[in-house]
Amino acid sequence: MYPGGWPDQVHYAGSVYTYQQGIQSVLEALSAAQSAETQQAWLSVVAYPMDDESQIRIIEDLHNRQHPLTGLGLWVLAERISQEALGMSLFASSRLAGVALKYWLPFHAWAARQGLILSKLSVHELLPAAYGWQASGCGEEKDLDRLNRSIFGSKNPWGR
Repeated sequence: MYPGGWPDQVHYAGSVYTYQQGIQSVLEALSAAQSAETQQAWLSVVAYPMDDESQIRIIEDLHNRQHPLTGLGLWVLAERISQEALGMSLFASSRLAGVALKYWLPFHAWAARQGLILSKLSVHELLPAAYGWQASGCGEEKDLDRLNRSIFGSKNPWGR
């Protein structure tokens, strides 16, 4: 995992892409991955949080038939960033980010009651908090199983 929660740069196929740090841009990029078409979703995760120069370069690389970055490579990169930066699949991180953004006010209120200051959390701390907020509303184990399946694709994502 990246110590700050998101990489400063990512290297792929001989290119270096630089990220601007900001939790809002990362959450928006992950959230967009839920609703966009496949390649567009991967591009949003990979490119949205990047600085302007890297955004232009990655789009140029995708359109350059000589560059090895392809749609599949973009998915590999998006999944790798999610796994390394957040410790979870792109599938799970995009769902948690979407909920965090869509329900920001109640999520923020819950976090404040827990003593968490969301603006001070990195994204790899914020997404588990979003999971904790959702899990806190589960009255029975079957509710938690349903939540886990909807986020992680499995009722028991930790194998216990």
